[in-house]
Amino acid sequence: MTADYEMADVFELTTPEQLKALGDPLRQKILALLLERAATTNQLAKALESPTSTIAHHLKVLHEAGLITIVRTRQVRAITERSYGRVAHTYLGISSGAEDRRVLAQQLLHHMVEELPHMEDDDELNSVFIMRLTKAQAHEFTQHIKQLTNTTYQPQESGEKQYGLVSILYRADLPQLPADEEDPEQSE
Repeated sequence: MTADYEMADVFELTTPEQLKALGDPLRQKILALLLERAATTNQLAKALESPTSTIAHHLKVLHEAGLITIVRTRQVRAITERSYGRVAHTYLGISSGAEDRRVLAQQLLHHMVEELPHMEDDDELNSVFIMRLTKAQAHEFTQHIKQLTNTTYQPQESGEKQYGLVSILYRADLPQLPADEEDPEQSE
């Protein structure tokens, strides 16, 4: 299934408002649903089992941040019904300041932790990777992740089991072993 409207492959987040808008768990769910197809406020409210006014507020925040757009309108009695869609398949938060990235990472990790109860014991796709990289390796890894998100993305079929991926690359404050020194006791 592909979305019923045009969107860019990648949108780079450049403002604190965009990062803040993306960090809310309900807004993340809205954005996930909009990958399937454009949707109205009422359709999103039904799918998310949330009040229409709550969804309308979150759509306004996402729209003002430039993360979604109105892809079509139609007149329903005296009201103009808007269908919203994402501006891109993938949002990259690489241009913002360190504090903004830190806040977004915390929000995304919190959202991920909330999803952990849905993990199934027998699902071999549930994975955790911990890596220690040099700056050059981290740069190369980031380029690979960007390339993967741009080339392997295909919208999910409705009803199909879905997986989430949170990728956060950060400068770690890890201790380092001292340089190898010969142990005087072993050399005797």
